[in-house]
Formats: sequence, C-alpha cells, structure tokens
Amino acid sequence: MICLSQKREAWIITLSKTRSFKVAVLIILSLAVLIGGAAGCGKKPKPPAKKPQPEEPGAKFFPTVKPSAGAGQLIYNSKCAICHGPNGAGDGPTAAKPHLKPANFTDTKFMRNELLQDLFESVTNGRKAMPKFKKKLTTEQRWDVLFFVWSRQTSPMQLAAGKNIYTKNCLPCHGRLGDGRGSRASGLRAKSPRFNDPEFMMKEKSNNFFAVLTNGEKLMPSYKKTLTDDQRWNVIDYTWTFVYTPAPK
Repeated sequence: MICLSQKREAWIITLSKTRSFKVAVLIILSLAVLIGGAAGCGKKPKPPAKKPQPEEPGAKFFPTVKPSAGAGQLIYNSKCAICHGPNGAGDGPTAAKPHLKPANFTDTKFMRNELLQDLFESVTNGRKAMPKFKKKLTTEQRWDVLFFVWSRQTSPMQLAAGKNIYTKNCLPCHGRLGDGRGSRASGLRAKSPRFNDPEFMMKEKSNNFFAVLTNGEKLMPSYKKTLTDDQRWNVIDYTWTFVYTPAPK
C-alpha cells in the first residue's frame, strides 16, 4: 500500500509539469519581488508634478506701490516707443507694417473708455501683435509704464486746473487724499468712493466718472451746469493722480 506522503509527492510532481502551474509560480514570484522591493526601499512615491497655472487677469495684480509715470517713461522709451511712437500716438518707426496697428494713447476718446486692468493684461500676456512682457518687466514696471501711457491724455496744466476744481467742489466729501474722508463725509448716508484705492480705480472707466459728474448719482450732485465739459475732464484726470504719480514737468 502506498502511504499518503508518497501520494502527495507524486501529485505535486505531476502538477509541476503542467503549464498553468508554471505560470502561477512565475506570477507569485514576480509579485513577491515587487512587494519586497517596495518595502525595502522605504521611500514614499513622489506626488505628480503640478501643472503650471495660467496667469490671472490684471485685476489680481493691483499696484502695491504707487506707480510712477516718470519711471514708466524710461521703460516706454526703450520698450514701447518703437511701435507706439515717442509720445504714444501710435506712430513709431514700425507702425507702418501691415500687421501692426499700435494703439494711440493720445486719443482721449479711446483711452477714456478703457479699463486699466485690461491694459495691464495686454502688456502682461500679449494681445494680437502686442508681445508679452510678463518675463521682461516686473509687475511694478508694467504698472509704471501703463500710467505713463495713461498720463498721455492730459497735461500738467490740466491737472493743476483739475486740482483747483477738486479742492473747491470735491474735497469736503472725498477728502484731501481722495479716501472718502472729507469733513462732510461722516454725515452722509452713503460712503464716498475711495479714489486712492487701486482695486476700485482699475475697474473704472473715465467715461463712467464723467457720467456721474455730469448727471449726478444718489447723493452726488450734478455738475452739468456748474462745470464745463473741459473742467469736468480736468478734475477726473486729477482724480486719477490719487493712485499714481505724474511725470515731472
């Protein structure tokens, strides 16, 4: 009689000759090697690399330092004048090329309908034939050059006239610094806008200010009959100087 141990050995020998058994053994061995290698390494797997995020619109990058049109003029002369011209009229040496249509920053009708945050995004990420300056200029430099461009629609004489009008008509409510803290502000039911707040100003068009100054809004009186069109534009241009420093005369 054959004992049980002999029968078991014979069965194992027979099974080991089959193909399926050999495949199973190879799979088990492979898994053992992989598991053993991972356990022996003792290092955590690296997390997947983060994809670079696209740059946000210009509104995310409000000026943290008051931009200087004087500093911006130096940048403009070296980077922008070749297309936009020495005075920003869109008449630079390369402006005649068919694919280029540089903006005319002296065109007040155009500029008064623009948002500074949109202009910032164009300078940062490019637009049509406009190249990107995201890596060529710092955030501060981009704001400087934009406010030099912004100042092309006015003049020192007009700003001085606007300051006189503001002092006489606007200062009691809007404050000496344009912060809405004038002597009469505390008695108003609604808060005065803060003209020294970049986040507020970069989202506004000069045309919007002109409409309010002309027609009035809520507690704001109309100045249509007391100030001429030019006087209203002068005081609006001066209001912008609460968020930037004009270039020297």
